[in-house]
Amino acid sequence: MQANKLRAQMALAGVTQAELARICGVTENTLCNKMQGRTEFKTDEIMKICEALDIQDAATRGEIFLT
Repeated sequence: MQANKLRAQMALAGVTQAELARICGVTENTLCNKMQGRTEFKTDEIMKICEALDIQDAATRGEIFLT
């Protein structure tokens, strides 16, 4: 998980952490834990994030979530 890359995508899309948590259906604290690598994102959460942030490129998705 590359939190800095995810935060950069959030900034480009104008989406806050609170908004992203709501989109994923988790609390802001849970999202923070996932972004810090304490817990893993579920596949459906990753898909919701990519849709919300318009991340369509598979390479970019991999750079953010699979490192």
